[in-house]
Amino acid sequence: MKKQTLFYMVLTLLLVFLSCKKADNITKTNDLNNKIKPIDSVYEEKQQKDIFINNEFNAMTELVDVKALDFKETSIDSIWYGLYNIQNTNEYIFSVNKFLDNQDIERYKTIDTINLKSRNIVVKVEIFNEFKTLNLFLNKKLIKKWKFKITKSISENFIGKFTVSVEGDYTNHGREMYNYEINIAENEISLHETGSELCSGRYRGKENNNTLELFYVQDSDERCEHSKASYTIKKEGGQFYIQGVGGEGTYYKWTPLKKVTKFEN
Repeated sequence: MKKQTLFYMVLTLLLVFLSCKKADNITKTNDLNNKIKPIDSVYEEKQQKDIFINNEFNAMTELVDVKALDFKETSIDSIWYGLYNIQNTNEYIFSVNKFLDNQDIERYKTIDTINLKSRNIVVKVEIFNEFKTLNLFLNKKLIKKWKFKITKSISENFIGKFTVSVEGDYTNHGREMYNYEINIAENEISLHETGSELCSGRYRGKENNNTLELFYVQDSDERCEHSKASYTIKKEGGQFYIQGVGGEGTYYKWTPLKKVTKFEN
């Protein structure tokens, strides 16, 4: 009987010891987990949330993690680039973006990004027979280049040199005259108003229902940037017309547009 009692006492002590040991191991494991974060968690904290490859956005997209320093269209069809500063750091992100056609709201898609330690960038475009390259220089050193195939973006009908003159309102110096020259190539459009540099320069063309819409892309002048087309050209029979030229009295009218020659570089 004594031997049996002694056996149960030893067994009880052994079970208590093992239970305490297990609880101690659990406590140590929990402490370790609290000190060491999983690799995935650490990566997510460092990952850029605003600017990343395949991200689709529009001009009204709110940026939280970065500050936009520059966002411009290039001479490569539908290709824009952006430069951003990561908030509270001296680090920067350069993004290559593609304009997405056939959207109710102008949208873009990021196709590549590069992290930089400086904002001293220069962007240049080189033209070859069948493609163009977008070249990124940082502190005068070539960092990376992107190659894009040249595609025909504007139909043959609209390619050429056009001119138009429109009478405006009477002033103290006589009646105003608005004179325009428009040069349209497959992947390049320029529009200039005689006597005015405002809103003159490069434009992006978008064909829509047998019309060609022109959007200003020369620089970031808010007076010239519009979500809708600045000018619209159409062809009826053998005659071209343009909407958007002149002053208030002619802006919404379809004014005859003269095609001078086919476009020549």
